[in-house]
Amino acid sequence: MTPGHPEYRYTKGVEATTGPLGAGMGMAVGMAIAEAHLAATFNKPEFPIVDHYTFVLGGDGCMMEGISSEAFSLAGTLALDKLIVLYDSNNISIEGDTDLAFTEDVEKRMAAFGFQTLTVEDGTDLEAIGKAIEAAKADKEHPSFITIKTQIGFGCPAKEGKASAHGEPLGTENLRALKENLGWEKTVRKFLRPCRSLRTLCKDHRRRCGARSEVERALRSILRKNIPKKKSVGMPSIQPSTPGRFSKARTSGRMTTSPPPHAPCRER
Repeated sequence: MTPGHPEYRYTKGVEATTGPLGAGMGMAVGMAIAEAHLAATFNKPEFPIVDHYTFVLGGDGCMMEGISSEAFSLAGTLALDKLIVLYDSNNISIEGDTDLAFTEDVEKRMAAFGFQTLTVEDGTDLEAIGKAIEAAKADKEHPSFITIKTQIGFGCPAKEGKASAHGEPLGTENLRALKENLGWEKTVRKFLRPCRSLRTLCKDHRRRCGARSEVERALRSILRKNIPKKKSVGMPSIQPSTPGRFSKARTSGRMTTSPPPHAPCRER
């Protein structure tokens, strides 16, 4: 469980600040692009060292935001087949029913972007969700968008299906009623986040490929973000003494497409 607006460094397991609605969708597309790039750079036929999926959980508010459309359009164009979006569709926003301002067919929009679209009618059916995820993984040509229909405030008699469940604390009495209704224990155990560490990853690589290799060193450098302190060394020199020679767009393009020799992600 996380805060409503999770921020990096404040909550364990949160790897990026995605508080503004839709921002997490863009972050997920970026992570999926990174996975595809690392896989193309480091994977070998006998050993796919980078071979993970990117899952992102978004709600109605995320789909309303323009940033999600821009990001998902790019994801479809790049055919990021290891990106899986889980859309928590409960038709409630903080103002009330989403029909107040949002009536589009989200699945048709995602299909137009190039996504495989799947639907789970009951968000409490874990088996159905599992099958949808497996169907998403089976598609090797498209990213996948799984609409999971849920009821906000599920299990809490006073809040179920109501906008008040969106941003208001349950309170002691409602929390007690929720636990009794769902048959939960009186105390909630801590959630655990399984994690395969970099150390384990590299140990596995050495076991399969022998001594520590140049590939492992390069991968370590990227994952540890080892950028020299003098970040400007080797970067293109753009002088302001010649007005009009470079527009903002051209300058930005030159800088981003000319990484210095020490950049860990530079193509070898």
